[in-house]
Amino acid sequence: MPRITIYGGANEIGGNKILVKGEESRVFLDFGISFLAKRKFFGTFIQPPSFALVNDYLLTGVIPPIHGIYKQELLGYRDATKLNADEPMVDAVIVSHAHLDHVGHISLLRNEIPLFMGEGTRVILEAREESRASLTVENKILRNRHDIRTFRTGSTIKINDHEITPIHVDHSVPAAYGFYINVNGHAVAYTGDLRMHGPKGSMTWEFVEYCASKGVDTLIVEGTRIDENEIHSEHKIKENLSKLVSSAGERLVVLMMGLLDFDRVRSVFSASIDNGRTLVVPLRQAYLLDKLKREDPALDVPEFKCDELAIYHERRGTGEYNEDDYRGWMKNFINHLVDKGYPLVKDYEVSWRPDKFVFVINTLEDVIELARIKPPAGSLFILSTSEPHNEEQMLEMEKLMNWINLFNMQYIHLHASGHASAPELLQIIEAIHPRRIIPIHTEKPELFRKYIEK
Repeated sequence: MPRITIYGGANEIGGNKILVKGEESRVFLDFGISFLAKRKFFGTFIQPPSFALVNDYLLTGVIPPIHGIYKQELLGYRDATKLNADEPMVDAVIVSHAHLDHVGHISLLRNEIPLFMGEGTRVILEAREESRASLTVENKILRNRHDIRTFRTGSTIKINDHEITPIHVDHSVPAAYGFYINVNGHAVAYTGDLRMHGPKGSMTWEFVEYCASKGVDTLIVEGTRIDENEIHSEHKIKENLSKLVSSAGERLVVLMMGLLDFDRVRSVFSASIDNGRTLVVPLRQAYLLDKLKREDPALDVPEFKCDELAIYHERRGTGEYNEDDYRGWMKNFINHLVDKGYPLVKDYEVSWRPDKFVFVINTLEDVIELARIKPPAGSLFILSTSEPHNEEQMLEMEKLMNWINLFNMQYIHLHASGHASAPELLQIIEAIHPRRIIPIHTEKPELFRKYIEK
């Protein structure tokens, strides 16, 4: 029987770091950022310097003290040197999907540790790194990494006594996987993050049915929403978005959504088309869509015609749309869009005709664009992400609401989660029927015991 150690993801949402140790090899399932641990000591004004990053993260419990896994060049400062080793103490890291709470701290691991991920995840991480203005130590997940191996559903990954089968699941990011792992005859299933109520819920069922047909001794199951019974489907979100856009009249519609939530892109695009408006997406989101479409045709990435979608041409540098204001990926991608005939929409165009557009933003930093656009009073601001659930997010939400109130906008929350609800989770567990369960990615693991005892 393998030894399973949860180094991150226990009694918290995210930060998954799960070590499965067999007789011959050790494999990590995900190695994400624990935002819960990080928030205790670090924030906007308290950041560790790069030369002491690993040392400070070890001291504060942000990362676990494991010998032989961290980059040796990051271990040269004081206490961290005791964790150095000639050979890596881990044989591989298997990534479930591209969210940072599952993949973010791979950047701290030794480059020679093999990294396995879905082909779509590789493209997403690559695009995210290419389109960042600057890269810190933590942002360089793929940069300079020598051994990256990709897989698709049904592949077989052999790592000594670990035989791992990835199977796609539905989540709020493309290329998400669960894993069926055979270690010396003991079957372990790991859900990653999943849902049943999304547009591709059938993929989750394929994972569940595969596990059920093979038999599972230990199920490592996410439980983000184990305390929630309500289910909001993406289909319902699309209907409600269309009604909201229809009600906006001559006012602007602004929608804040996750950068990688392509199902939401489809929904808001459909709502825009239904109401004779043009969807305007940020340059970085358009870049991700374009790269995924070109480099991973197996993914069902939304594709839009030139007369159906516009890309927001944000001001940079001088603020005068000078050619020299745009460099690197941004300059190349703008030229690519122009060659393809996609319209680039400037802030004053949105300001002149607010009734013509649905304007998408991805982060709180993007809200500053409202200062350029100056939406008319009564314009709709639709938050289409999870609502804040910790003190730091509450403070960020307060800033967002200040901007919304500054322009007398109407605030609406409309979202379908990327995670299974309690009834869905229990349905998954009942179908797989494992001998034991390890709840992760949840702040309320005790609810699993309560529900299962019933």
